[in-house]
Amino acid sequence: MPNDSVLEQCLFFYPATGKVPFYFVPYGWLSYSPIYNQILEQHHLRPYPLSLLNRPDVCFLTKIRWQWLLPLRTFYREHYGLNVQFDLVVNTDEMPEFEDCQLYLYRAHIVGDQAPIQAAPR
Repeated sequence: MPNDSVLEQCLFFYPATGKVPFYFVPYGWLSYSPIYNQILEQHHLRPYPLSLLNRPDVCFLTKIRWQWLLPLRTFYREHYGLNVQFDLVVNTDEMPEFEDCQLYLYRAHIVGDQAPIQAAPR
């Protein structure tokens, strides 16, 4: 959720109620920090980013519809030789009480019978 997201500006997320039924994987300046690595281990997200595919418990959250999906599709194709499809799971525009939020959740899955290729060396 780039573009001055409140979540990116905060060092932590404190829910209004008890246990929250989701976790955020940090991105941007928090990537590869100790908390980032802890979250990846805790939720079995290794190897990252391949572990984000074909999982019903993992969603991509975007503020602008389709904003990051084309670059992510390109990333998976160029780095792993995979065709990835993103399916819209939640669209707050269709929920009157949340329509001002403009949040979208997508699930990613591999299209076809493909196995990932080795990532290109950096």
